[in-house]
Amino acid sequence: FFSSAWLADRSGLSRPLGLELLHGGRPLPRQGGLTLLPVDAFQEPCELLLRSTCSQLARCSVRLPPSWGSIAWRTPCGPFIFCLQTDDIAAEDVFGVRCQVVTLRPRLVLTNASKCDIELRLSENRVMRLAAGQSLEAHWNAKGGEQDGLA
Repeated sequence: FFSSAWLADRSGLSRPLGLELLHGGRPLPRQGGLTLLPVDAFQEPCELLLRSTCSQLARCSVRLPPSWGSIAWRTPCGPFIFCLQTDDIAAEDVFGVRCQVVTLRPRLVLTNASKCDIELRLSENRVMRLAAGQSLEAHWNAKGGEQDGLA
């Protein structure tokens, strides 16, 4: 199977949570950490499916951006804010074919580059502890207008 567009899931979600991309209600093929996108992936909306090991938790309709966009998603597991960034792949890396990769990543990653543990007070009076050298994804409840209209 070949596709000229791929989705790389760098969401940072870990077990028991996971993401799956659907098109036309069906899961898209995945191999080696990449989801192969259909030819019309940039014109027709796809669905992100948040699942745990035992159930489907939430669905979100997304339109993949030609360059960059964000998704604000309220789920039963809490809020998530992700970025979608589209980049060209060097043609010489894929046998001369023009290909693109869409990377799904958290909108905000906090890194403690100090030698001391720190505590951060986030929105809604949440406190997050970051050990020295640790990085964590931070998600928040989006206000109206924070989403870039990808759905």
